[in-house]
Amino acid sequence: MSAAVTSGYLLRKLCSLLEQPQGANLTIKELTACCAVSRSTIYRHFPAGLQDLCLAILKEEANKLLQYECNSWQGVIEVSVNYIAQHRWRFINLYKLVILEQTPSFWLKIFKKFLLSYITQQLHADKLLDFVQKRPYELDFLAAGMLFQLLAWLDGQLKTKPEVVIQQLLSGGQLFLFHFYQNQCD
Repeated sequence: MSAAVTSGYLLRKLCSLLEQPQGANLTIKELTACCAVSRSTIYRHFPAGLQDLCLAILKEEANKLLQYECNSWQGVIEVSVNYIAQHRWRFINLYKLVILEQTPSFWLKIFKKFLLSYITQQLHADKLLDFVQKRPYELDFLAAGMLFQLLAWLDGQLKTKPEVVIQQLLSGGQLFLFHFYQNQCD
C-alpha cells in the first residue's frame, strides 16, 4: 500500500472507532488489532501515534467544514455545530484524547487559522483581512470566545442543545461584525 492509502485507511478506521462511546479509551494496541497493522506502521505514518492521528482527523474535519457552501456567518456556525452534534461521540472522544492534551494557545492558533480561511472566502475578504491586520485583537477576541464556547460544550459532553450553542457562537460573530462595520464608517 502507498503511504497515502495507508494513512487514509488508518484515519478512517480510527474515525469509526471514535464513533463508539468508549472511543476515548482506545490504545495503539487496540488500533493495531482493528486495522491489522503493526505498531511500526502506525508510527511510521503518525510519529506521535494516537496524538498525530487525532490531530489529522481534526484537520480533516475542519477542512470538511470549510468546503460547505455557506452564504453567511450564521450558516457556517449552524453547519459546524450541527456537524459536531451529528458526530457526537467522535468529537467527545477527540476532545478527551487530544484536545485536553494541548495548550489553549495551540487551539487558539488553529481556530484563528480556521476563521481566517473562512474570511478569505467572503465577498469583502480584502476589507475584512485589512481590518484584522489593523486590529488583530478583534480576531483574537472572536476566536477565544468561540473556542471557549465550543470547549465548554465539549466539556459538558455536548448535552447543551445545538440551538443554544449556535446562539452563543453567533453573539461573538455579531460583535466582531459590529466592530468591523463601525470601523468602516470611521
